[in-house]
Amino acid sequence: MPRGYKSGMKINLRGCLAAALALGLVSCAQSRLPAPVLDDSVVAYEQDWEHPPKYYVVKKGETLFSISMRSKHKYQELALLNNIEPPYRLYEGQVIKLEY
Repeated sequence: MPRGYKSGMKINLRGCLAAALALGLVSCAQSRLPAPVLDDSVVAYEQDWEHPPKYYVVKKGETLFSISMRSKHKYQELALLNNIEPPYRLYEGQVIKLEY
């Protein structure tokens, strides 16, 4: 056994590595709620922003701020309405509410 090495250290090291691996796996998992079933008449894919819809489908590269500017809402209002917390990340295909 190397000098200064204790037999309990091997167990502690394994335990720490196992805990770190488990924490890493858990932190990578996303809890995504199933998509709501919506009536297509109120969902916008390509939107005329003069008459905003009740719901909007996020396209690739869009941000909450860019959608808020077109829909005439503050991004903070949309975040609150859709339970989106900082850093206000959106996903392509995500459906967000635009009105109460």
